[in-house]
Amino acid sequence: MPPYRLPAGLSQAIVWCFVATVAAYAAGCSPPVKRELGIIKAHPDWRQRMQAANRLGVWGKSSEDVEALIEALRSDEELFVRNAAAKALGRLKDPLAIEPLITAMLQDIAVREEAVKSLAAIDGPTVEARLLSLARSQDPIAREYAVGALALLNGDGHLGVFFEETMEDPSPSVRRQAVEALRATASGKGQQEDPLVRFLRSSEERIRLHAAEDMGLTQQPIYVSLLVEAATGDASEDVRRAACVALGHIGSDDATNGLIRLLDDPRAPIEGVLRGLVSTRQARAVEPIIAHYDSEGFPRRAAVEALSELGGPGVTAFFQERLRTERGAVRRAIIDAMAEMRDQDAAQALIATFLSDSASQVRVVRVLEKMGGEEVVQFLARAAVDPEVDPSARRAAVQALKSEGGEAAAALLRRAALSRRPAVARAARQAMETLDLPPPLKPPELEELRQLRFRPPRP
Repeated sequence: MPPYRLPAGLSQAIVWCFVATVAAYAAGCSPPVKRELGIIKAHPDWRQRMQAANRLGVWGKSSEDVEALIEALRSDEELFVRNAAAKALGRLKDPLAIEPLITAMLQDIAVREEAVKSLAAIDGPTVEARLLSLARSQDPIAREYAVGALALLNGDGHLGVFFEETMEDPSPSVRRQAVEALRATASGKGQQEDPLVRFLRSSEERIRLHAAEDMGLTQQPIYVSLLVEAATGDASEDVRRAACVALGHIGSDDATNGLIRLLDDPRAPIEGVLRGLVSTRQARAVEPIIAHYDSEGFPRRAAVEALSELGGPGVTAFFQERLRTERGAVRRAIIDAMAEMRDQDAAQALIATFLSDSASQVRVVRVLEKMGGEEVVQFLARAAVDPEVDPSARRAAVQALKSEGGEAAAALLRRAALSRRPAVARAARQAMETLDLPPPLKPPELEELRQLRFRPPRP
């Protein structure tokens, strides 16, 4: 089939039309933007609206063109059209676009990056003053984006003092923008000094604290030696603690080794070291913590919380052993920590604790409820009808059965409800009523028998 060719007259007309359009544009005549306005406002195809926005960014001059782009930025349902409108407004540099672009930067995540670039393209005292005002907002998200936009206006470094002051901002994301802006300025001047290194040596405690935190958030191993030094040498305990936590966020082998060594350094805040070791998520942090557990002045409760987050078989065995000896707040912390250890050994250790420590019975019941399992359910059913168990623990056991109980627990309660011991039968019937179980058909014989000591189920 021969290729289709345009009629000679039509082909010549298209060429002359193109030449006339280019000539008119070169001569300074206004291109036909009215057609583009109609397209961006009402065309059903988003691709056509996007292309119209792009063309208005090149050809547009009037306030009508700017207003059409602002409306597209605000309300067009297609993110590509909104991005094209934001970019076009940056090209036109009309002050009318400043507030709409700021609104888009704060509220439209799909357009945020392009809106920031367009604000930087418009530049000028009005944009800078507006962004500086926004950088002092109560909203940390607004501050973050404003500082990021100001970084693009800082090519000559004139905002250096502002970014230095921003290191006191409580939001790490805001400070990160400031640090990147200072890095870009230093790089442009051929300087090699890392702003975070300089801030860690500041005379202001808050600046040092934020620098330590930000080093951790970068997760860069290059900061390990500096943070280890700060963890023992800084005059502020808050800074030393932040340095330990930052090492944990970095989480490299060198950072973990540094934290393990800090366990033996009296200048390092031990609770901060423990938090740092937890953040490393490295199993090899468990043994050093256990090895220091019996040291004089070692914060045992904090150690228990750290070990519970690290987890592992060694932690389970350690907790089972310590349940036999610990008392008070540390014992309660161990019981709570065992809630996530869903194995038979942990359940047996908690059941033994229930029998030996009446003050911890309610707490043990609540932990066993989280662990679940058939053995635990049967134990809870026995505890719910044992008159020797504290009434509050019996109520806790019944409530646990309400969510965890099964047929085995129901059968055990029915047998207990037929007991000859009135206290047992009464407790069982009350439990069944709470659990909406039908009462047994045979009434109990109200005959007092020899008191039976509560026994846990056999392992």
